[in-house]
Amino acid sequence: MDDLISIIIPVYRVEKYLEECLNSVINQTYANLEIILIDDGSPDRCGQICDEYAKKDERIEVIHQENQGVSNARNHGIEMAKGKYITFIDSDDYLEQDYIKYLYDEITKFNADISICGTIDIDEKNNILKRSKKFEKTLNLQDAIKEMLKEKYYNSVIWAKMYQAELAKKAKFNQNLRIAEDLDYIYKILGMSKVVRVNTGTCLYYYRSRDDSATTNVYNENWEKEIEINKKIINDCEKNLKSIELYAIRRYMRINYTCMMKILRNNQNDEQYKILQKNVMEYLWKYIFSFKISIVEKFKLICAIYCKNITKSLIKVLKK
Repeated sequence: MDDLISIIIPVYRVEKYLEECLNSVINQTYANLEIILIDDGSPDRCGQICDEYAKKDERIEVIHQENQGVSNARNHGIEMAKGKYITFIDSDDYLEQDYIKYLYDEITKFNADISICGTIDIDEKNNILKRSKKFEKTLNLQDAIKEMLKEKYYNSVIWAKMYQAELAKKAKFNQNLRIAEDLDYIYKILGMSKVVRVNTGTCLYYYRSRDDSATTNVYNENWEKEIEINKKIINDCEKNLKSIELYAIRRYMRINYTCMMKILRNNQNDEQYKILQKNVMEYLWKYIFSFKISIVEKFKLICAIYCKNITKSLIKVLKK
């Protein structure tokens, strides 16, 4: 008999998309599934929809809880999971029918700790925005983290991946995070992995980009926490993974620059901007001389640090 696979789906305010998600899960070609739906105190009809599907499919188990956030919901699902392998799905996304079978075949064929497939980004009307770039390789711990930090073929999201349950249960989600919870989790679980199988040319997971998602255009404490986690990754790489430290620095620089632009676009607190400037200045020259960066990117970065008013003026011009 095929191994049991646990699918963990936190559910919150996705009434419009939930049935499409659940239909794509219950109709998977791989049948030996444990489908765990965590209704995280959703104020709409999500809880009712979950219960209706549980009546139709005995593989579904529904947990109703007070709203505690997606990280708590995922941790709850991990604790309940009985499968040999675990995969996470966001409840506003959906899957190709062979999603589970493909990831399972890859993780078992290559005796991997994690298998990763490609994704298709869609908008709220299911229009395709982009697909993952093709990349097929079996990676060790160091190279898997490097590719995650590079964000060229796959990134730090937890979906579109299958994990050995033994590892998934060791790495808990940080319940204090709202934006970078995936990055924190993936970095921990990759750090425990020996073999990671990647084939992003096979795109089987549809990720829905929504306007009301947790990632906003305003700089706030959630972004501060993401920066903090990126800094911790730099420190960890400096001690344990020296050869990929520069990739951690590049990611850190880019997230700081992105947040600087958020502050300028929204005329936010100048003190916050100064903190970000200081973050970028710490690694500026190491970053510039270590990577092939375009003259335009160098100019934009240096202006953001030393000529804030010029950057602000450019933003105003581009808005018009």
